Amino acid sequence: MIKALRRWSILSVVPDDLASVTDTASGEVAEHTLGLRDGSVQALWQCFERLYATGVQPGLQLCVRHRGEVVIDRAIGHARGNEPGTSGSALVPMTVNTPINLFSAAKAVTAMLVHRMVEQGALSLDDPVASHLPGFERHGKAAITVRQILTHRAGLTRMPILDDGDELDALHDDEKRRELVLSLRPQGRAGGLPAYHAITGGFVLAEMLRELTGQDPRALLQKWIKGPLGAQWLDYGLPADRADQIALNAATGWMPGPIAWQLSRVVGAPFAQAIAKSNDPRFQSAVIPSGNVVSTARDIARFYQCLLNGGEFDGQRVFAERTVQSAIRPDRQRASLDRVIGIPIRYSAGFMLGHGGVGLYGLNRYSTFGHLGLSSTLTWARPDTGSVVCLVTTGKPVLGPHIPEMLSMFSALNRFCENRLVR
Repeated sequence: MIKALRRWSILSVVPDDLASVTDTASGEVAEHTLGLRDGSVQALWQCFERLYATGVQPGLQLCVRHRGEVVIDRAIGHARGNEPGTSGSALVPMTVNTPINLFSAAKAVTAMLVHRMVEQGALSLDDPVASHLPGFERHGKAAITVRQILTHRAGLTRMPILDDGDELDALHDDEKRRELVLSLRPQGRAGGLPAYHAITGGFVLAEMLRELTGQDPRALLQKWIKGPLGAQWLDYGLPADRADQIALNAATGWMPGPIAWQLSRVVGAPFAQAIAKSNDPRFQSAVIPSGNVVSTARDIARFYQCLLNGGEFDGQRVFAERTVQSAIRPDRQRASLDRVIGIPIRYSAGFMLGHGGVGLYGLNRYSTFGHLGLSSTLTWARPDTGSVVCLVTTGKPVLGPHIPEMLSMFSALNRFCENRLVR
């Protein structure tokens, strides 16, 4: 079966010498100083190399923190030039400092800007959005609350940004962008079962933040999160004259028709088209709060370490502890079937949570919180082990020869956090 998937899949070229395309940050803390088993870091990295060797990832980064320290901060592959179909392009190495689009993992970052506003007393999660964003009440949206946006229960599952290339220009026009938000029409009943808001929720929240503060979300992110964390990137895209520094994304693996149709429902556009649009400079330089925070694995790991610490990082208070608790508190005790994604998910007001049985982060991971990003980016924190895991990718496969190695690595990550991984 794996051989067949390899034949059917779109893959990147994998060099014979993996060390030649590997970058390791200085400052990784020795595993034994944290009570982890000798050789566990190497065992985990070998799982990572086997995943890369399947060819579905042109480049990726991994940062793992344990008990507040960085134990792995590495990258492998290429940032540009090794996407399928780009033979002859100049190869740009992937490094630990290369910014990569987090896609939907950006939602957690944007959510914390909203929670910061709650912390300051500027709004409540149960306020109607329209009470802070005049005009949002159009088309039956008057009762939709901030909480319903954050928990994917507002019924706003589609926005035409990725349907038409011309719509990307609207992202840089304040009036057109605002009008797109105000004219949204619900596709379902607010307050019912969750229905994943792939891109809509972030735009709604951003316009609300602009209305409340008079500032652009980029400025708020810099002031409230990026600056205090000392992050290198962690921003909504990059200015157009620097967008070429962002790693390019690629549609890889094998995509049979029914899965392609389902994913088009999730992302709000044909899957391959959405990935191609993510490499458009207009997308890369815009503010897309649900889908274009660019970051390294190291930077987004700092964000989760701060939350794991109850809102502190390196001795600096970034969020009040009650703010973090509110952000990761389950909206429902049990997972609910998400009507767009098609699987049970337990949400908080901004995060995807672990739950009983098999969930996004493994088996019975009740306390784990984080967020996934388009297909294969994984960002999460495990309070029970004091660990943070951030795997940031550029290949966007669904089916392909990587599946056994992805499952193996997923298991290895949890065993590493639990100090059960051995060579």
